[in-house]
Amino acid sequence: MQIAGQYRLGARREEAWELLLAPDALQRALPGCQRLVASGEDRYDITLKVGVAAIKGTITGTVAIANLERPSSYTMAVDGKGSIGVAAGKATIQLAEDGEATLVTVAGNAEIHGLVASVGQRMLRGVAGRMMDQFFKSIDKQLRERQPRRAAGAVVQGDAR
Repeated sequence: MQIAGQYRLGARREEAWELLLAPDALQRALPGCQRLVASGEDRYDITLKVGVAAIKGTITGTVAIANLERPSSYTMAVDGKGSIGVAAGKATIQLAEDGEATLVTVAGNAEIHGLVASVGQRMLRGVAGRMMDQFFKSIDKQLRERQPRRAAGAVVQGDAR
């Protein structure tokens, strides 16, 4: 399944870069994240509580950050498994200046297997898109909390295909 989205964050690119790579901010922003603990350089162990339709459960896995090109792009890879299935994904995140804001473009793919995949690809695409939207809305809110005078950012477009 392809994932793609474009989001506008209400902060300069350097500020957005720092927050997008801060473990505490990631834990707050990731929907269902119960635990995010460093397990190496740019690598984290993660526990997520997830639900798709009537299928709910916990997934444990890893998040790895690579190909860092400060402050313009990086790659994030996520692998996890649990009683409801297995998930793996990789995305490139690009940050571009947009006046006083930052335009974030996400492009990647995800593979989901097991019980959770039984709900169908169409539903999973919608869930993936909503999770990305929630993540970037939370990051934008955290940025605005740090700089309360800045204008609020807005989700431009998010899509999981």
